[in-house]
Amino acid sequence: MYDDKDVSDTSKWDPLFLSQSPSAPVVPLEAKLVREKRTAVVFDEENGDDAEAQLPSKKQKQEEAQESFESLAESTNLRISDGTFSDLPPIVVKDPSDPKALRRARNTAAARRSRCKKREKMSELEARVAELERVNIQLSIENQILRNMKSMPPRN
Repeated sequence: MYDDKDVSDTSKWDPLFLSQSPSAPVVPLEAKLVREKRTAVVFDEENGDDAEAQLPSKKQKQEEAQESFESLAESTNLRISDGTFSDLPPIVVKDPSDPKALRRARNTAAARRSRCKKREKMSELEARVAELERVNIQLSIENQILRNMKSMPPRN
């Protein structure tokens, strides 16, 4: 395959990685911004002076996180009438500035709401099935009585 070419001389090879600085700035993995609904912003600590002026203080972040969880709890309690969701212990976030903890807490709250909603739906369906079975039995009895009155053979 390479019989006609001399591959032992590596000085003529093209470099795999550029030795000069690339045109686009390279952002270290730790400094990449992760954005989602209502999360804190992660910033590069090397440029912390500029970024700290733009970011809210830790106390502000904690207050915002507490407000968001209180509003989440209020809206959830309004939607769920039987109170089964509110009987569960509240979701506690130890570090409100931790985006993973906030996401986990929101996910836990959403899972609780979903399970509660599913239980409500199942109880409604069970009540509906019981009602339909009761009506079916009544109609079967009525049908049997009418057949007996006309002296028709029973249908099986």
